[in-house]
Amino acid sequence: MASDILFLLVVMVSAATLLGLVAAALGGRWRFARRLLRGYALVAFTYLGALVLFSLTAPQRVLPLGEDRCFDDWCIAATGYSVLPELGPSTRRLRAQGRFYAVEIRLSNQARGRSQRASSVALWLLDDRGRRYPVSRSGQAAWEAEHGPTAALTSTLALGERLGTLRVFEVPLDARSLGLVVEHPAGFSPGRLILFDEQSWLHPPTVFRLAP
Repeated sequence: MASDILFLLVVMVSAATLLGLVAAALGGRWRFARRLLRGYALVAFTYLGALVLFSLTAPQRVLPLGEDRCFDDWCIAATGYSVLPELGPSTRRLRAQGRFYAVEIRLSNQARGRSQRASSVALWLLDDRGRRYPVSRSGQAAWEAEHGPTAALTSTLALGERLGTLRVFEVPLDARSLGLVVEHPAGFSPGRLILFDEQSWLHPPTVFRLAP
């Protein structure tokens, strides 16, 4: 992909610039070092400016339930959800402060010749006001106490395998237009700095639409 190649070129230029600055400093070539640093600053600011401009103007991608979102050959989809006021066995029910969303998840391996697994995955719900709601630990525990354990998002999938799991989120009553966001890998990744990448810095996150 052209954007990946461009990012790699920027990384290579950054590494070459750093080596050049070290060599210039060791040789006492300060004028050359300043010119090199000014040139690199121009390249870096141009790239970062393009990244911010694209991210702020790009439309948000909204996926329907059941459609796969693939990261190379590892794919994930939200296939359904239930809205519940409480969870857990009858002997110890857990009542939500707002509402529980029990979201059904499908993982799949679409590779051609080997098993697949996600190294790390983060899920959260996003509402129309930009508020994030991570997986509810207490809600998840209550669900599993009633229905049994759920599969890990990082489970290893055999070639062509599909695996169902579920995650529970708790949202306030005033949350509207909820969507499920998938972050893979979780935390910072090079994709944050890749032009045109859906996970690039400031880009609206891709969501599976759950509720109007």
